[in-house]
Amino acid sequence: MLYNALQNSKNCRAANIDLLKPTPSLFHIFAAIFKNMCYAGFKVEIRPATTEDLPAVYELIKELAIYEEAPDEPTNPLNTFMADGSGTHPKFRVLTAQFGNEIIGIALYYMGYSTWKGSMMYLDDLVVKASWRRKGIGKQLFDQLIETAKEHQVNQLRWHVLNWNEPAIAFYQQISANLDPTWITCKLEKDRLYL
Repeated sequence: MLYNALQNSKNCRAANIDLLKPTPSLFHIFAAIFKNMCYAGFKVEIRPATTEDLPAVYELIKELAIYEEAPDEPTNPLNTFMADGSGTHPKFRVLTAQFGNEIIGIALYYMGYSTWKGSMMYLDDLVVKASWRRKGIGKQLFDQLIETAKEHQVNQLRWHVLNWNEPAIAFYQQISANLDPTWITCKLEKDRLYL
């Protein structure tokens, strides 16, 4: 009877769990059920990051670099990152997605200016931990980012996406973003700037 109740529960179906399928341990089954029950029963909190959150934000940025097949690209040290994101005039701001005590996603952005559009906001990173993807966390972060852009009365929200990142491209198409293939990203790294 307990098996039927658990197996037919929305949480088991959502987690794609078959209680009769052999698994490494019963603990793993109940941990997966509990995680999905918690996710279904409690809201993920989207909020501005605090200075204390920045080390967790930094770790998510490194996770993104691995996903983007560029694990050695983040060269900004944590202490510089924290100094740049703190104080009365931070160089960037972050929205966090928090579940319990864990930061599970971020949207890192900063203000900019477009000569054609005026005030704009640039989204540098939108990251959700791998184990939390496809649960609507990225959409919640993006929705809050849009609200933040409206509060700042910007005329444009801009970002880049890698041309092979099909899940991200599909997400941006779903929200009717303009994916403009005519622009090429150009940059000069530090070693070229200080020749």
